[in-house]
Amino acid sequence: MKINSIAPQFKEDYDIGYIGFTYNKSDITSIGIAYFTDWIRMSDIKVSHCFIVTGEDELIEAAAKEGVREDTISKYFNDPNVQVFFRKPKMRKATSDSGDFVALAVKGYLGFKYNYFAILIQSLYGNKTISAMLELIGVSHDSTRMALISLFEPLLEYFNHGFICSGLVARVLEITFCLNPKIPVNLISPQELFEIPEPYYPWKGSAVLESR
Repeated sequence: MKINSIAPQFKEDYDIGYIGFTYNKSDITSIGIAYFTDWIRMSDIKVSHCFIVTGEDELIEAAAKEGVREDTISKYFNDPNVQVFFRKPKMRKATSDSGDFVALAVKGYLGFKYNYFAILIQSLYGNKTISAMLELIGVSHDSTRMALISLFEPLLEYFNHGFICSGLVARVLEITFCLNPKIPVNLISPQELFEIPEPYYPWKGSAVLESR
């Protein structure tokens, strides 16, 4: 898929209620997340973080240490190492204020903690080395994934007092859009959330790379 570099324009390239996805090519955490979730990637596009747009330069995201918080979008636009992609979600019944409804929904989670336990589980079932070893004895990656989810799901529910970035976005999409996740929302990675087509309108295929 061709990735075009464009200067982001509010109301044209992104709007309130849109889902933003990022990849930081110089950040070790971003690179690591992309590596562990590479098995789900279907194009040349890597993403490792996501957020919900709540204004022209406003977002809500789940961040390590701080938890679910408000911040600026420009911190990503103005970083030359960061690629930003946007996807427009579908409402079950689209209206002119659909984006505002999404923004209102995510604001209800402000202050929730970051869920480190979900990151631990994701790193286990997304580990390429473990998957390769199991495939040698005839166990598929998907089988391994579902087995680990079944094993850890009770503990995930016990520790489910917070979100990872994609878990927060998936929860809002579950509430407001046609997203019916087959696994706990906190186990959906940013890459997987970017790839699934159901909750979004067709994507333009442009990467927002340039600062405003």
